[in-house]
Amino acid sequence: MKLDRKKFLNPYLIHSLKTGIAIVLGLVLTRWLSFAQGQWVVITIIVVMSAQIHVGNVLEKGYLRFIGTVCGCLYAIFIIKFLGQNLWIIAVGLFLAGVISSAFSTRREDLSYAGTMAGATIAIIILGDDPTVSFALERFMEISLGILIATLVSQFLFPIHAKTQLLQAQIKTLVQLKKFYKKNVMRQEPVVSALDYHSADEHIVQLLLKQRELAKGSKRELLGIHLDFQRVAKVLFLERQMLRAMTFMLLAQDKLQEHNEMKETSERLENFHQQVLEELDFISDLIEQKKLKKDSCRASVIAKLGIEEGSQNGLYDNAFVFNAEVLVDSLQALRQLYTFRT
Repeated sequence: MKLDRKKFLNPYLIHSLKTGIAIVLGLVLTRWLSFAQGQWVVITIIVVMSAQIHVGNVLEKGYLRFIGTVCGCLYAIFIIKFLGQNLWIIAVGLFLAGVISSAFSTRREDLSYAGTMAGATIAIIILGDDPTVSFALERFMEISLGILIATLVSQFLFPIHAKTQLLQAQIKTLVQLKKFYKKNVMRQEPVVSALDYHSADEHIVQLLLKQRELAKGSKRELLGIHLDFQRVAKVLFLERQMLRAMTFMLLAQDKLQEHNEMKETSERLENFHQQVLEELDFISDLIEQKKLKKDSCRASVIAKLGIEEGSQNGLYDNAFVFNAEVLVDSLQALRQLYTFRT
């Protein structure tokens, strides 16, 4: 199963070049508009774009920075306009600003950056060399321009959509699940140590977490391909279910092998393993399809395992078969989600 690398070649390099272009554009505009503190335009572009490769994440970071800047500027203007520049007034004002911004930053994860930005904006304006209303407004204009440039460049200059990356992450997850199954359940490759197994398990878990983060970023993207986010949640659940089933099959298999009860060479078990691998490949192909192919709606050919008669370790035998059935059900449900997607 090979990924379509042509479409997703060097997204990090592309994003880095976009960030550089946005910075130069911001510098040119600040000189053209004669901003007194034009460095804040460039700083904002760097902060909003640098660590946010996807359009949705840039939009979110820009939105939160804008909200934080607006709140911070309004608070600072209130102190400057109505309370004056007395040292104790400034101290009390900064104390309250610190309490409020910290409360938002620590208690509301979704507003964490906005709260931090509000507190920083208040401190920069009030403690600046020229703490005036005009200085606060200039600060607001510079930050707003930086946000606008960052979001427009991210959205319209070779956009890197989280939605597209999400589909690729789903394919990578299925590829890793296949490798995990071959190495740990089928034992086609030698397992070096328990650490080797845990490393493979952790890698799949990290891919699942990445999918969740990409799904969050995708929700903020107005343009690009359409995603059904309920379906994305179901996909994540089924992938986790598959990993759990494989893990418990492995544990039950180890116990059965201790008592020489596991017949790895049995024709039925080998056939089951092969069908699982083929189904994982088939679902990966479905994800990449823009349109359904003729064989996309064919019925699953995976046959559920039965329990070997005469087993002396029925508990582990049943555990292996039960989790094998969970794996089959998850594969069939996952295939249906992609087969009948719109």
